[in-house]
Amino acid sequence: MTDNDPYILQLKREVETRYGAPLLTTNDFDLLRDDIIAATRETISLSTLKRFWGYVEGWQNPRRSTLDLLARYIGHASFKAFADRCSAMSGTESGFPESRTLHSADIPAGAIVELRWMPDRTVRLRHEGSGTYTVISSIGSKLREGWTLTAACFVSGEPLYASISGPATPEPRPYLAGKSHGITFAIVD
Repeated sequence: MTDNDPYILQLKREVETRYGAPLLTTNDFDLLRDDIIAATRETISLSTLKRFWGYVEGWQNPRRSTLDLLARYIGHASFKAFADRCSAMSGTESGFPESRTLHSADIPAGAIVELRWMPDRTVRLRHEGSGTYTVISSIGSKLREGWTLTAACFVSGEPLYASISGPATPEPRPYLAGKSHGITFAIVD
């Protein structure tokens, strides 16, 4: 198995969803390790988690014991049981996300939405209404203050597909954030 294996990618997404945040800092990995130990009563090393997520160099084929432990953390008997469930669901090309979803129609105009994705990307958007947002701050991302972003909804753990426009790109163009690990979001104001 490689880090591009769809079951590995899905396992990472579901672990982050259970944990409740993307894994962006050493502290995130410390807290995840503690949560795994509390949930499963089994230990996993901090360096294993960091390598598995690609936070540090040295990721190689993970041990079956690591995959099994992470699968148990998200409620499966083993990685094989997790992969079997994914396989059974993979025949479906469309469906409804099971992750937490925030629809633009439910966000009041003027509200500030914070988006985060790996590695260390944070963007704050002001909702102007009708799914149109103005970028008010951007750390680590290609989005710039003052740009306009349009999105119908935000889905935790899934990539963001939006259109953007700004001074350098007056015509709207597609934008993708969190391609591998998805995004997290919060209304902060």
